[in-house]
Amino acid sequence: VARDILVVIKQWQAENSIAAEGTHFRLMVPVNERGQEHRKMPACNHCTMVNLDRTPSQIENELSLLASITQEMGVIRKYRLSLNFLRALSVYRWLPGGLERQLSPEKVSSTALFTNLGYVLPKYSETKSKKHQSLAIEEFTLLAPLNRGMVASLCMYYLRNELRLALQY
Repeated sequence: VARDILVVIKQWQAENSIAAEGTHFRLMVPVNERGQEHRKMPACNHCTMVNLDRTPSQIENELSLLASITQEMGVIRKYRLSLNFLRALSVYRWLPGGLERQLSPEKVSSTALFTNLGYVLPKYSETKSKKHQSLAIEEFTLLAPLNRGMVASLCMYYLRNELRLALQY
């Protein structure tokens, strides 16, 4: 999916004659840091972010792009390099003005955000009250945040054994 997001954004920019700002595309990808000790915790509360940076020329060959993403994510998982995001936040927190400077809404450091929530089940699918008939949630959509300056955000999740993709652009 990460490969396809990068390819589609590059194609969309070319088709719409939009010049890319900067020299590379950056895809922010969440990495689940949950282990067996976290299995009773609610979902989506123990993750970090990693950047997948690619130049336009690296996106040209889709097979080598997929191989490079697979290899990079394998190294990130094997050596738990995704924890560097939390380490960097900790360092910025102690520097005077560090977090404010890094988290400025004027500074965009990502082209797109991708999140994979896995299997999602509504905790309460039916609610009853004395005043109302039964209410049932039949459908809902989860969206990844889309910040100013980002081209797109994609949220992938399973609901009722169906793969759902929600794209904001």
